[in-house]
Amino acid sequence: MFSLPAKSGNNNPFPVRNEAEKLYFRHLTRQDGLPSNRTYFALQDFRGYMWIATDNGLARYDGKNFLIFRHIQGDTTSIVDNTVFAIKEARDSMLWIGALDGISIYNPFTGEFRSYSINGKGTDRFPCKGAATFFQDRDGSMWIGTENGLVHTTAKAGKFEYFSTRKGNIGFTREYSLKHICAIIEDLRDKNKLLLATLGGVLQFDKITKKVTRDYKKIINNSYDVIDMYLDDNQCLWTCGWGKGLNCLDLKTELWKEYPYNVNDPYSIVSISKKSKDEFWLATIDHGLGKFNIKNGSFYFYEKDPSSDHSLISSSIKKIVYLNKGKDIWLLSDDGINILNRDYLPFTGVVLPFRGDWVTCFYRDKEEKRLYVGTTDCKGLNYWDERKGSWKLIQPEEDPGKSGFGINRILKDRHP
Repeated sequence: MFSLPAKSGNNNPFPVRNEAEKLYFRHLTRQDGLPSNRTYFALQDFRGYMWIATDNGLARYDGKNFLIFRHIQGDTTSIVDNTVFAIKEARDSMLWIGALDGISIYNPFTGEFRSYSINGKGTDRFPCKGAATFFQDRDGSMWIGTENGLVHTTAKAGKFEYFSTRKGNIGFTREYSLKHICAIIEDLRDKNKLLLATLGGVLQFDKITKKVTRDYKKIINNSYDVIDMYLDDNQCLWTCGWGKGLNCLDLKTELWKEYPYNVNDPYSIVSISKKSKDEFWLATIDHGLGKFNIKNGSFYFYEKDPSSDHSLISSSIKKIVYLNKGKDIWLLSDDGINILNRDYLPFTGVVLPFRGDWVTCFYRDKEEKRLYVGTTDCKGLNYWDERKGSWKLIQPEEDPGKSGFGINRILKDRHP
């Protein structure tokens, strides 16, 4: 057997062992300078800085050093709160920061914050606690999902419109949970409508009438929350939540399809990110990083391996984000950050179909499109026919006997 790098997309032409794609991670924790291991979100700005939302301040990371921003009591130019949930880079390069007590807007050119708090007065007051997600509209205005409804503001902020999305006032009910918004996207069927992921399910919100127009109710195992969603090119809205597995709402037919993985105990999936044309990455609680194949509906999960330093920090992940122009995948958790570099090529084993103890040499004939492989104790010369996609054995004229013979080097004869 010999090993070859497993290239992205699994374009290896050789018949390899049926093994899962191996992933290798490096980690960022408090030991590296993070203000807290509990991380919620990360974003890379136009200058290349990584911004990390934690429960102990906002961290800026340049790949080596951290700069921590925390709230300073009485200082209106400091960040609004130390518990930071969300970060959004607007089209004008301003950073919108969602936190427990409101929002802050960071100007990267001046290095100053403009903060709006639920405890503020006048134009400094933000209407809700728990700003969890942002969506910038076509006109540059910002929609903000909070734990108590939807907020709309202009690009310069300072004036906030508040819209209630809950349908009831009794706590711990589905109708009451509709107030807590986790994600916002545009409804591709109508640019004047938004889709809201809430702890009560998916809602459609009309930006013109300023009202909720549809309620896409979906209850699985008494669970109705939607933590994250992804809208694909086929107008399928993929959603996930606690104890619900993965679910798909076809926006053309408005019918749901369930992908629970375990029907009796659906996994808790809290973040969805595109891996490839036919695959998703999934952040799960207790089962690590999931991989879902859209075509065949299959799952695979990468959990923490205590025996490996390059495994996940833990099997609980909160969020998946792409950074470094898509090369790096950051997995945020309560135990720190896992960083997967997709340029790293692990190896996969290729099993030779013929006898041979050790692989000693290679020679690739580009003209004939053959890869010759020399081994010890062999019965002949192995080669892979790239045109036919099969292995062949060139046997010597004389029988090499039980012990066979060894090939130490392969050269092409240039003479006819």
